[in-house]
Amino acid sequence: SITWAIKGQYGGTWRINGRFIQSPQTTAKPTSLSVITIIPGLPGTPQDTPIRFDNIANDRNSGQRYDRSLRGRMVVYSKRPSYEDILSIEKNLLDFYSIDKGTLPKVLLASGNSIMAGSSLSAGLDPLSQATLYLNNSSAWDIWNVSQSAQRTWQMRFGDGLLSYFGDPVNLDSRCDPARADQVIFGYEIGNEMLDGVSKEQAYLNYVYWCQERFAATGAKVVATTIFSRTDIAWDKVSYVNEQIRANWQSFAYALCDLEKNCTGMSGSTGYTNSTYFMVDGIHPNTTGSNLMGRVMASLINQISP
Repeated sequence: SITWAIKGQYGGTWRINGRFIQSPQTTAKPTSLSVITIIPGLPGTPQDTPIRFDNIANDRNSGQRYDRSLRGRMVVYSKRPSYEDILSIEKNLLDFYSIDKGTLPKVLLASGNSIMAGSSLSAGLDPLSQATLYLNNSSAWDIWNVSQSAQRTWQMRFGDGLLSYFGDPVNLDSRCDPARADQVIFGYEIGNEMLDGVSKEQAYLNYVYWCQERFAATGAKVVATTIFSRTDIAWDKVSYVNEQIRANWQSFAYALCDLEKNCTGMSGSTGYTNSTYFMVDGIHPNTTGSNLMGRVMASLINQISP
């Protein structure tokens, strides 16, 4: 395994031959000439620290962090390259050394708050995981749900400068690659920002910006979603943002997944009171609700990426 994965770079990004690595500590070390990219965490976080050569080769003489592989070339940058720069650098190195990174599968991603994260549900019961049960060919996809409980749209866009939220420039963009057969990103939020007192108009615009930023960074098919009613947010606010998304999604997203309309039994101003689909807190979908969300999401995915 990559036992030299620097513990201090938790929250950063590792890529091997242009492919995102979910867990550097447990991923098999390359056995042939490879391009390895190490990107620190977001600016302002404890992970945004210089990466020293001796840390990579032999991190503090720790037996668990010692790499005996050979290095032919190391390229170090004094400031963080943009995502587009990273792709260009990797491509140049891969081409220079004639390294074939192989066929990249399609990637399916979701980011958002606890509703998309499937908070309080067992592992594998979140909406994205449930969607995979109904895909035409789930084995064709790399699938990641990077949604987090209590996350706000601004944290999705920028991170929070702490250990809690690293932001989707790290969580999502690094998992994408133009060489993939297809890339689909779902985003579900807005509600938590309105709960914080952000106006419905601004909360909607912030979500639009998130969608536009994900497309600009990755070229992926960004899917806008409507949101459900909830006990702690006035219906007029929820209804407003849903109407705006339905009317304008074509200007900022590739497709619309109208969860609030198409998840029968979860719709309308009192949808959250339906105990068949929602938990007693009147906010979070239960297992049945999450499964229904997944089926509606999968139906759209099968249409836009057969």
